[in-house]
Amino acid sequence: MHDKFQIKPGKDLTKLEVDLINKARSLEFNSKSLINPKPDNEDWEKKYFLLKDQNDKTLAFAMLLEIEVEFKRVRHSILGLSNLIAINKGKGYGKILIFKMKKYIKKSGLTCIGFCNKKITGFYKKCGFGVIVDGCSKTLYKDIKGNFQSDRFGGGDLIYIKGGDGLVRQILDNPKENLIIFRPHW
Repeated sequence: MHDKFQIKPGKDLTKLEVDLINKARSLEFNSKSLINPKPDNEDWEKKYFLLKDQNDKTLAFAMLLEIEVEFKRVRHSILGLSNLIAINKGKGYGKILIFKMKKYIKKSGLTCIGFCNKKITGFYKKCGFGVIVDGCSKTLYKDIKGNFQSDRFGGGDLIYIKGGDGLVRQILDNPKENLIIFRPHW
């Protein structure tokens, strides 16, 4: 198999790729929001990771977004992992993609955090991610008005790859502290 791995900013996605990503997100997560890369939104620069076959057919994709979080009143720039989806399940495409993404993440030096449904936590463990069990309940979203909202997705785990900032160690050492995010789960 000669799969191709691509990293593209949203501005370089084809219409076919955007349509496939939106359809897959709707089917997989019942997502109502659409990605729509335009110069005035984050989808334009967000990094999309694509695994394709030799005929340029997308097998799996995921997104990484550099974002800020706050822990114990200190801001950290991290990578937010979201929307890892294998188009055809059970073929190993998600695993191949995540291993290629891990190289990118480790090279960046940044901590990577994602929100994970408990049903698929085992997949991420097998791929070498750390897990903070019930970590979504320790995460608070602070909206633009300064109001806090707790996890609205019904619980889940945080998955992570440690970066050079020591953030994960701090979170693990301070289990009663909340991780503050400034956008809803990415």
